[in-house]
Amino acid sequence: RLQNVKSATWTMTMKTDVKGESPIKIQDSKDHNYWSKDKGSRMERYLIPKDKKTNGELREISIRPVGKPGVQLFHRSSHYIRQKTASSANEPNFAAMLKLRNFRGQADQDLGFTKIDGKTARGFEVDMKKIAPDSFPGTMRLWADVDTALPLRCEMIISNMLPGVDMIHKLENFEWDVPLDDSLFVVDIPDNFKELKGPPEKSEAEKEKQIVKALQIYSKEMGEYPQVKKIYPDALINELHKRTDYYDKLFKLSTKMQELQKKLSKEGHPEKIVDHEISKKYFALQNSSEEVGDGLRYLFQKQKSKYFTQETEQDLQYYGLQVKPGERTKLLLRWRLDDGRYRALFSDLHYETISQPRLDKLETP
Repeated sequence: RLQNVKSATWTMTMKTDVKGESPIKIQDSKDHNYWSKDKGSRMERYLIPKDKKTNGELREISIRPVGKPGVQLFHRSSHYIRQKTASSANEPNFAAMLKLRNFRGQADQDLGFTKIDGKTARGFEVDMKKIAPDSFPGTMRLWADVDTALPLRCEMIISNMLPGVDMIHKLENFEWDVPLDDSLFVVDIPDNFKELKGPPEKSEAEKEKQIVKALQIYSKEMGEYPQVKKIYPDALINELHKRTDYYDKLFKLSTKMQELQKKLSKEGHPEKIVDHEISKKYFALQNSSEEVGDGLRYLFQKQKSKYFTQETEQDLQYYGLQVKPGERTKLLLRWRLDDGRYRALFSDLHYETISQPRLDKLETP
């Protein structure tokens, strides 16, 4: 039933469940989502006030028209960022539910029947690792209308996304196949908003170098390449951070920097903190994490998904489960080029551009 849906609206509440004395605090928010298969998507994000007595503050609007560049509007600062290119994907965040059709009769828990918005729904619970084995651990709970088989509510709990923090995404208030006005998907920027321009787009050669840098850092710290079939950057970075005690090191350095800042300010030389060894260690740690993130995200972007199937096309293929760092003749990953050839990265992290016959030999067990 979901695969035949042409449009939808829903809300998604994002909350954090902080365990223990974690210093991480993220304000809860609620997204209002509008999606049309043919027109595009729109997301309006509101911060949920901590006192619950005032209306939520509009924080961001993201518009992604089909076949056209989109925009992100940041209302607190009155800035915007343009999408440089039109997005080829138009998958709403409920698309992950479609993978559940592969698990008929395999729910981890039957949640029974309940009433949601006056409708009878049946719920079940599934381990998120079944749905996306290489992503974050967690749980999906979904309640579907017994008459239409369409979802009425979904809760996705991502475990330990940050140390001691679970992220809870709650999707509800679904309306299916409703008429949506074209104006929702028009990129309309307020006159008083100023454009935020990030760094220039990296060339393909620069991206290739960043991919190598990311895999060098990851394999040095972990002793192996990512042990996954599909690249989920945030999940891999999370694993790397846990192995290297990244957040603990960052927190300790941050505390030392604050103490140093107070000391230097009293001495009348706050600018000296920039050249201090503590600052250098702090920013080196951050930069290393960002380098891994950038390279893995370039790989993630090459993993094209077919509309509403979550199946990877024959573009990027990753073989990290089968090779070890340093094996020169082993293929680590490859993606298809516009001319029909392939760009191949080998396990010693050197690139070659190869033809289909060469690829067939390399991929033959």
